[in-house]
Amino acid sequence: MAPRRLLPVLALLVVLLATAAPALAQTPTVPPNPGDFILGIVPGGAGPTGAMPTCTPGLETLGALFMAGQTSVTAVCRDTSSSTQKPSVGTVSNPTLAGTTGDAGFASGTATMVCDTQQTTDMTLGITPTTSVMQRFSGTVFQACTFTLAFQDAAKSTLTGTVEVNGLLGEANAPVVDNVVTITIRAAVYVTAGTGAFSGSTGTGTFTQSQTINVDPNQAGGAPAVEQTAAVTAFCTANGISPCSAAAVGAFCQTRLADPVLGPQCAVIAPQAKRRGRVAPTARAASDAMKLTLTRKRAGTARILAPAPAAGKPKAAAPVKATTRVRVAATKGASCTVKASTGKTVGTGTATGRYGSIRIRPAAGAYRSATWIRATCTTKSGAKVLSNKVRISLR
Repeated sequence: MAPRRLLPVLALLVVLLATAAPALAQTPTVPPNPGDFILGIVPGGAGPTGAMPTCTPGLETLGALFMAGQTSVTAVCRDTSSSTQKPSVGTVSNPTLAGTTGDAGFASGTATMVCDTQQTTDMTLGITPTTSVMQRFSGTVFQACTFTLAFQDAAKSTLTGTVEVNGLLGEANAPVVDNVVTITIRAAVYVTAGTGAFSGSTGTGTFTQSQTINVDPNQAGGAPAVEQTAAVTAFCTANGISPCSAAAVGAFCQTRLADPVLGPQCAVIAPQAKRRGRVAPTARAASDAMKLTLTRKRAGTARILAPAPAAGKPKAAAPVKATTRVRVAATKGASCTVKASTGKTVGTGTATGRYGSIRIRPAAGAYRSATWIRATCTTKSGAKVLSNKVRISLR
């Protein structure tokens, strides 16, 4: 009889356990057109390089002109730089997706971005013995960035991909008013992989960003092309100023403004000693929208981010040297082979890290006679995907 009495007890336990078990979190369904992702990114980077720009007239000529009695001089300066930024960390939200899926986790998240940047700036400065005025400011910029968007919803959803910018800074023929320049950037976006609610997703889209920068040449955080650390250091050495700080240079020059030789030099050097920053954003648009269309039909995608055309020349061939490395962004874990138009293999690598990024050192002679390169990547599931074709020119 004992076995018969146990049956209803076991049945009751099953019912109780089923009632007490918490409901499993459901992965929300994301539509192909998920709405705008709103990004807020604080620029990263290692800070100023201290590189001296090329100005006409140069520093020595400026001093001679002031000594000759000129009270103001117009100088034209140009600065070209390239850098790999430290990660920029910010926020991301998609209120539309939060409402569509009913998952509040999409209303907030984190955005991380790493960029390779090429930038050229052209400036016209009006210089007097007491101040500098920014009269013209323009330039070009190219950025190849990898990004991760992470949402703290139940499925821990993420999107990884690339943002590729080729735009203009300021206006070449427009005067600068109050040292302020407004910059609007438009970029192409490529999603290479997704997890959680975005699992299996790839896609394309656009990204726009608008910000106002202060290019006051007399303030810290001003334009990079007016920072002349090398000239300041040489001035300190020649005049025994130690330590070579803005305060020490200012104190030295304060007592020598009437000196026929040092006075004109101080008029140029003293303001430069205070300039330690790069172009600094003073205001940002209320929202920076990334518009994406997602698809789950493709196995994945890949993008060659470097080499890239020179800033401001999106259709030009990318200049390469024999040692120029190739940077590929692909689905994490994908194995990629980069080949040249000649059929030579430039190199191979596997997409690793949170961004699915690869830097490939070219084989000897791989670029010789080649006009373009392309990557073919194989995902973990065995699917093959192609990257963009990048035109190259061996220098």
